[in-house]
Amino acid sequence: MTSRTIRSAILSAAVLTALSCSKTQDTAPERRLFGDPPIIRSVAFEHTEGTSEVSGFGPKTFISCDFTEIVVRNICELGAPDLQPEAGGGWTYDGTTGTGSIGNNPTTDPGIFIQGTYGEAIFKVNVTDPNSTTAQNNLLLVGASYDPPDSKTETTLVLFDDGAFNKFKNSQANPTPGEDCEIAADGSCSCAGALWDVTSGDITAKDDLWTRKMAFVNSQTQPFLKDCVMRDRRSRRSIVRETWPPGPRGWSASAIRISASSPATAILAVAASCGPDRRPTRCATPCRD
Repeated sequence: MTSRTIRSAILSAAVLTALSCSKTQDTAPERRLFGDPPIIRSVAFEHTEGTSEVSGFGPKTFISCDFTEIVVRNICELGAPDLQPEAGGGWTYDGTTGTGSIGNNPTTDPGIFIQGTYGEAIFKVNVTDPNSTTAQNNLLLVGASYDPPDSKTETTLVLFDDGAFNKFKNSQANPTPGEDCEIAADGSCSCAGALWDVTSGDITAKDDLWTRKMAFVNSQTQPFLKDCVMRDRRSRRSIVRETWPPGPRGWSASAIRISASSPATAILAVAASCGPDRRPTRCATPCRD
């Protein structure tokens, strides 16, 4: 029994080695396991400026959100249903001292507005796969990876070509008050924690342009501003060190690694890899040239 088990294991390892370590370009088409590799045609990094997306990373992307209804309904929940906002100078928070001050330059519009800046990166990668068809896209994963400073863990952002179809629920960053408010028939108000529908930021589905919009904040960023970004930009946030961005390598394309893979890659990802095509970067057994 023991010798049969050992022979079976050796045979399996031999078959795996033969399957995983022959290069695609050196194999006849009818014997290929992986097919042709995906082609990364272009890579762009953008950020939001006004209502447009412009080239380059945005370490100081500006955003303004109208939170009037949320504040009014929270006060209504406390028993004051007739609150009427007025124009004013606003309140500016100082993250260094943890204090705020009233401004002396009144706004023209009444209301409560959340304004601030954050780091933003919109990754756009044009990827095609020679083996894809109109009925089935052979691409499994397109990712953008980076190493935050002083971190031993690589972060990979998954890109999508879904036309922002997929919705990823993200809880509000501010613990209280609740930002999902309703008015009952009797005029009373109730507010609970909000769930924001965050999307990839992709504009057009199935156009081979894979996209991911990310907001980069730090520990000093006010939770209301984080909620503002998730609600109005539909952008997921990632917490990074205050010095990154901009950091020593800040927002340079050379700090980002773009990769693309197919379903066959996933099947053999743990097993092996050889060659420059879409297979993983490590081999379980020695690779043949």
